Amino acid sequence: MRRAGVGLRREELEQYSNRKYEDIVEEIINPERLPEVDDDLLFRYWIEMTNSDGVAGPMNSRWVYRMINTDRHLQEKIA
Repeated sequence: MRRAGVGLRREELEQYSNRKYEDIVEEIINPERLPEVDDDLLFRYWIEMTNSDGVAGPMNSRWVYRMINTDRHLQEKIA
């Protein structure tokens, strides 16, 4: 995962250390197998994110939230 340029939490690192290399690569290059970040949860607690007035600030916050909480590491990195 370090070579892909993403950081992992300790528990994620431990999960990956028990898997085969080929399985990890398949997961990284095929992110559609993993669940997406639940935007409904984000919008429920940060109501200001639902405003569509064109302000960039809230959308930057959404991007940061997705980067922190996603299991689709490479997809978010290259997006």
